Amino acid sequence: MRKKLPLPSLIALIGLCLLPLSANSIGSISTMVEGEIDMDFMQDVEDTSINLTDNITQHNTDSILTDAKELAAAFAQIEEFYIAKGDAADAVELSRKSRELSQKIIQQVDSKDFDSAAASASELSRTCKACHNFYRDS
Repeated sequence: MRKKLPLPSLIALIGLCLLPLSANSIGSISTMVEGEIDMDFMQDVEDTSINLTDNITQHNTDSILTDAKELAAAFAQIEEFYIAKGDAADAVELSRKSRELSQKIIQQVDSKDFDSAAASASELSRTCKACHNFYRDS
């Protein structure tokens, strides 16, 4: 059963997403329109990350690969957004690290190394939290 995010965590997640809304989608993660990040996009990333962790625990290879590919694409968009925004070197580095971790999970699962994939998913979660903590008020 999925746990609900406590209000402070949800606020931290939303703090990154104070830009106008978009509605396009790739897979289950909505995409940014005209280089903007919105709350729906970031919520989709959060939900997919939670699903990824659950799927790794269950060794559900197909779902892990789908989730990790969607996350890698989403973090590439976030990275591009912060590069274009400028003056956000930490966000660029954290989104790049998140993209690389998502790609690493794909390799680990392809090798049937679920323990390493779980460790990478935990690191991915911490990286997301670090970015949200850093940019919650920006």
